[in-house]
Amino acid sequence: CRLLAELSTNDIRVRHAMQSTMTFGAALALKAYSGTPMACMSASMRGLRIQSLVQEIDRILNPSGVFLHPPRGKSCQASFDWLRDGSRVECKHGQLGWHSTTQRWRIVFSGIKLAHLDIRPAACFDDLLLAIYSPLGIRIWRHHGALRTSSSTTQRSVYEGRALEFYGPHNEERLTIALDVIFDKLKRSGCDQLADVFWQHSRINQLPCPDGARHTL
Repeated sequence: CRLLAELSTNDIRVRHAMQSTMTFGAALALKAYSGTPMACMSASMRGLRIQSLVQEIDRILNPSGVFLHPPRGKSCQASFDWLRDGSRVECKHGQLGWHSTTQRWRIVFSGIKLAHLDIRPAACFDDLLLAIYSPLGIRIWRHHGALRTSSSTTQRSVYEGRALEFYGPHNEERLTIALDVIFDKLKRSGCDQLADVFWQHSRINQLPCPDGARHTL
């Protein structure tokens, strides 16, 4: 094999080719995330980067805390992301994306391992941190309230964890308005806003900032 060409995903020819075949939702998301940090990463790589970022912010918010890596293994005891003063901290991130079926912006946090009958007598974490990745930045929340997860109870969802979903208004394409609605739902579900990480570009001031924001980094 020999290399024929190299083109950036931001190349105008690539963008035109992609837009000619993509759905409305995909085109809307592509436009929204253009130039956004980590947008070109794979989902798994982006998740690892966001997890590392959230852990560093957790250290900043808890300067006297003792942080440890989880023990290795396949048990529930090793399925959280880090230890803080003996508490098991789980970090889940969700990306704001357009849900074509319901015609609205949506954020999904997946793999939340709650207690379930004889499979897991207790949740696999003590502290659940939720990071929302959007074209405007990353907002980090701590969840204290009751989790209203997806209704799916398949064997796979039971073992791999349930999903937590938040939606913006129907037929509202403006992501700032959708984020405002989603943030309000998170707050009403018992979440505390911990920190904001803003992208350094002209749209930074459009990120909704409800009362009670604690830290801007």
